[in-house]
Amino acid sequence: MAWRKWTPVLRFRAQRHYGRVRNVCSAYLDGSESLQGATARMITLLRHPPNLGDYQEDFPPFDPVGPGEASLVSIDQIITPAGYSPSDPKVSQLLNAVMAEFRPRKRR
Repeated sequence: MAWRKWTPVLRFRAQRHYGRVRNVCSAYLDGSESLQGATARMITLLRHPPNLGDYQEDFPPFDPVGPGEASLVSIDQIITPAGYSPSDPKVSQLLNAVMAEFRPRKRR
């Protein structure tokens, strides 16, 4: 029950999931993963996020938003691992490949 309801556990699960996404990006940026391999792995992670119910993760360094407020966070800020620039051309290349290959699942 706590796995799906308790905020610290939900925060851990969200951070772990996005850590995996950043690890895929890091492997591509380091050259240990091909563009095609990193694209496939990232699509899998994005298609299967953890079930966090109503919990929404605030991504540092951005402040959490309050009721009636909104913010827009570029995905390159979220997927770029520490030590790399979100404006690195390889980050853009990976994101473009993910968006080109990402197709919504067909409903039955």
